[in-house]
Amino acid sequence: MDGKRLYVDGPNFSNDFGFVNKRWNLDLPIREITKFVEAAVRSGYTIKIFIDAGIESDEAIAKWKSRREEEVKGEYRDVPQGLSILMGDIFRSLQIEVCYSPADADNDDCIAAHAHSDGADILSNDKDFFRYETNKQKGRGYNLYGSFVIEDGLLKLKRKDMPRPNARFPAPPPKAIIKPPVMLAYNPAFNIATRLKLYRRGSPSPLVKILGNPNVSLVNLRRAIYAKLGCTESIKEEWPDWDNEKEIVVWHSAKVEPTHEFDDRFLIEPDKLFFEIFPEDLSTLGVDHRVEDWEIENHIFAQYCLLFELLVIWNNNSSTILDYFKKYTKNIVSIENSGEDRNSKSAKGNVLNNAPVEKSCANWLREGYCRFGDKCFDKNGHQDCLRFAADKCRRGQFCRFRHAEHK
Repeated sequence: MDGKRLYVDGPNFSNDFGFVNKRWNLDLPIREITKFVEAAVRSGYTIKIFIDAGIESDEAIAKWKSRREEEVKGEYRDVPQGLSILMGDIFRSLQIEVCYSPADADNDDCIAAHAHSDGADILSNDKDFFRYETNKQKGRGYNLYGSFVIEDGLLKLKRKDMPRPNARFPAPPPKAIIKPPVMLAYNPAFNIATRLKLYRRGSPSPLVKILGNPNVSLVNLRRAIYAKLGCTESIKEEWPDWDNEKEIVVWHSAKVEPTHEFDDRFLIEPDKLFFEIFPEDLSTLGVDHRVEDWEIENHIFAQYCLLFELLVIWNNNSSTILDYFKKYTKNIVSIENSGEDRNSKSAKGNVLNNAPVEKSCANWLREGYCRFGDKCFDKNGHQDCLRFAADKCRRGQFCRFRHAEHK
């Protein structure tokens, strides 16, 4: 293998790769990841992307559930549904090797093991990489870089310093570097589900509190997937939802039986199948619930992503979720720029090309979405949000985003 090897903790740089945006779209991530890959190649690096897809501990799952409940309660989601899979799809489309951790291995362990074995350096802001040591002697066979910049088309890495332990953050116990495990070339989420008999998902959309969790609409397609993957026992499915009567987050939990009864649904063209599964009228959400257009578009993005994930598995990974987004959503008119009924096919949200056209503001240049310049919510907070001032912001203390009405 030619070039300096650099193993990248992919999701650790979701913001740098353009995924952390108010409006979910794929234009910005494709642009930022392409720029990163081109800069790495010019700088002589051979990169490999590592993405976590393993099984977490009970403690980690409890923390994960708590965060998902806060998302439902606060009506937000910071990153798009399917981020890890989409990130892998984009890198693979640029001929970059993507490695998913196996079900029984921690992703940090995998990165450290492969980097140490291959003489590669690591790009990650995770300080846990300082804890690894070999069984034979102390020390690591890799350098750790915590951030990067692209200057003059070249990739510049910044070395991450070992944090100084203190009473609040003591030094973690050392951990031996394991034998490099065999990595997977695809996300094994459904294989894990059929092996553990558990399909656990979070809050795909910022509108779960209002519209419910989109996972419920896809249960019959998943039953067909389970049967296709050879599962004969029932699968427990769970995800967070909202109880309007009690005004609390509840966890949907139900067992479903694998069946081939719904196999024919996968013969329908994906764009038609989408509107059969998600026929709801979204035209009054803005009035009835003070929902912004970008929130509706993000909800639709999540619906598409969940459907496309099933289509990828059904078709044995012959296409990617990114392929489906490009083929079936590229010509959809943006809700923000359309006067048409939001329930029409053409107004289901332009999830690939919905970034605002204004490019003069610093926030847009940095993150690709703000069209309010120095009046944006990021800079001024609630005091310049007319909805908050009029006590009409439904999020209240949970509000993290920029509103569409400013002074």
